[in-house]
Amino acid sequence: VRKMSGVGAWDSLSLKNGGIAASDAGQSLIDTIKTLSTINKRLCDVDIAVKTYYQTTDTFPEADGVKMFFNKNGRLIFLAGWEGVGKSTNEIWYSDDKGATFVQAANAAFAPRHGFGWVEKDGYFYVIGGDLDNTTTERNQVWRSAVSDGLTWTLVSSTTPFENKMLFTTAILNNEVYVIGGQTISGATILTVADRSVYKTSDFLTWTLVNTGVMPNIGNTYGTITNWNNRFWLVGGEIYGAVGTRSKKVYSTSDFLTWTTHSDLPITNGVSYPNTFSALG
Repeated sequence: VRKMSGVGAWDSLSLKNGGIAASDAGQSLIDTIKTLSTINKRLCDVDIAVKTYYQTTDTFPEADGVKMFFNKNGRLIFLAGWEGVGKSTNEIWYSDDKGATFVQAANAAFAPRHGFGWVEKDGYFYVIGGDLDNTTTERNQVWRSAVSDGLTWTLVSSTTPFENKMLFTTAILNNEVYVIGGQTISGATILTVADRSVYKTSDFLTWTLVNTGVMPNIGNTYGTITNWNNRFWLVGGEIYGAVGTRSKKVYSTSDFLTWTTHSDLPITNGVSYPNTFSALG
């Protein structure tokens, strides 16, 4: 785990309690993530394997690409995910005791998917797009759920420009939602070329192409971007499916129009799905 304390300055953080960045005071991984999410008003993704440390008995199948978040009532929710080739899921599991036990809710109203875009805006959580297992119709969709809920999902739109796009990331700037990067789907194949397009919307109904070919040559941007020091930082990533493309590059932008290159991550190999987040203090 690496921490940036200043531009170009990276420090190493140790792993505690089998998880990420748990405090020296013995704070659990779940508590740490909840604290960071509250401080930053941003939700962090963590692999569903966290259950290994906080459950005595497995109650749901292993999966990756799961969206883990807390609703505004403090309920921990695991949403959708991927259980193997051709096996995305739309299951929802929740815990009201910080991950000690989980209950399975009714499946989400949207089709099984993982690696989708995710933002919190104006009192709602939003799910944007889908993955290779989805149809073009399903990848065009935007769904939402109230921040006090997270279990009941309603279709907002079926007319996005993302029917052949996946592995992108999302951010909010000036109350507009940006969809950044990703890779193109052709039939049943993910093309090993970066889709360097950036789109934005204020209402999830009308989307505007901001630019294409301007952002760094990173295809799979999922989990790579966080907001820190009034800039958006793109850390790591890859061209999914292309050997040797995992990146340790660091870029930043204030407007998604111009990008600045910073010192590389101080690691031997690049990293994909880095799940970057920022925290104050």
